[in-house]
Amino acid sequence: MNNRNSYIKKSCYLFSILFLISTPIVWLSLTEVNYVGDLTRIGKLSEKDFSSKIMQPTIKKHNFISHPINQADVLVIGDSFSISLEWQSIMLENGLKPATYHWDLTGPVCKNFEEMVALSGFTGKHIIFEVVELGVENKVAESLKCQHTKKTLPQISTHKKAISEPIPVINTSGQFAAGIQTKINSLLLNHHHTSWQLLNKRSKSAYIFPINNGCNLFSHNLCNFGLFYHQDYKKSSVRIETLQEIRKINARFSKYQVSWLVIPNKSSVYQRNIPLDFWEGIEIGMIGPNLLSNFMMTKTTIKDLYLPNDTHLSTSGYLHLGQLMYAFLKMKSAE
Repeated sequence: MNNRNSYIKKSCYLFSILFLISTPIVWLSLTEVNYVGDLTRIGKLSEKDFSSKIMQPTIKKHNFISHPINQADVLVIGDSFSISLEWQSIMLENGLKPATYHWDLTGPVCKNFEEMVALSGFTGKHIIFEVVELGVENKVAESLKCQHTKKTLPQISTHKKAISEPIPVINTSGQFAAGIQTKINSLLLNHHHTSWQLLNKRSKSAYIFPINNGCNLFSHNLCNFGLFYHQDYKKSSVRIETLQEIRKINARFSKYQVSWLVIPNKSSVYQRNIPLDFWEGIEIGMIGPNLLSNFMMTKTTIKDLYLPNDTHLSTSGYLHLGQLMYAFLKMKSAE
């Protein structure tokens, strides 16, 4: 009987120890892996440290529309910066009807792209190719090589709900290790301000760098640090030759006015010093707006122009982008 009681006591003692050890681990996994931004997610960094603290403007529901291509007067081909339909809301406010498609659906700008667009029913005037700085060279090279596409674009009408502030959710996917790593990273950054160097050496996803006057540019708790995508640092800048290659693609079009909306990498706006010749060439050649030069100035007047925890723009940033693109189309139409 005594042996049995002793066994029960030891079992209870062992269970208590395991419970005390596992409870904080489970709690961390449930509360720390509540990622909202793409950079906090891939970098295993805390939203408490890097989430924006600014309430963003609300875009009216009736401006969150992608029209069918046969009803549109502006055709937008782009990536995740366009599929959210945020910057296009400025077009709708000014009476234009944009149709938006992802590059995955259209493919590259093949030699017969204009014919394909016309066969799809587009009777508008403007085509906008949106691409990020990181991917513009590959997209242009892929397009130059492409001679023919058999695709026609489907008649898609998209109505999106107004965007609300993202709410962190409890993690139920069992990412225990990620939760612990996120907490460790947070403790390091909050208590050892040189730890970003160690984290960058270990990281294959997101980089952290101190930012001069960072708290004038960002609103997150660790606002003296900026969070950036590691792939941005693989290349110094866009080749100036890319401008001539874009002109060759544009020369394939005779019915439509073609513009390119090249979105700067977040790091190019806030942290890296890169040559401006490509961006100035875009503006001088009326290929598209010079977003890099504009964003480098605007970051001081629009806090969180880019979201602190993300590679993408904030809603305020998207609305500013829409104003720039709309103004450029007006200039293009006046040519």
